[in-house]
Amino acid sequence: AWGILFCVCVTYVSALPYAPELMGIFLPLATTATEVGLVSLADYGYCRLIFDRGARSEQTQVVSFIVAMIHSLAESSRLVGLVIGAVISDDYQWIFPVFLSLGINLASRHGWWRYIMARLLLRASPQLAPMVRMTV
Repeated sequence: AWGILFCVCVTYVSALPYAPELMGIFLPLATTATEVGLVSLADYGYCRLIFDRGARSEQTQVVSFIVAMIHSLAESSRLVGLVIGAVISDDYQWIFPVFLSLGINLASRHGWWRYIMARLLLRASPQLAPMVRMTV
């Protein structure tokens, strides 16, 4: 997890002088997508390795810790990227990614990303309706 988020941060800092507007969109979206992907991978691993095999003891504390660590790594890499980008760019280009990150975090905490993705899946493929309605 750390290596992937490190690559996202380095990509942002490296390309910031050449395309600051694009990188202002890239950093929040890339860290969010990486966080969601890693949490989904942890969920898949928990379901396949522990839940489906009928483990007798409670393992949700381990999964909660893994999810918390992934979230803290994603937020810290976003913060480090923004701070380094602000120092390198020496202007106010860092303000837009901060507000975009805030908006993305608020939307994800309130479940709007899940709702939007479900609606897009329903429009793209109506035969997925039973599966999508089950997860929304």
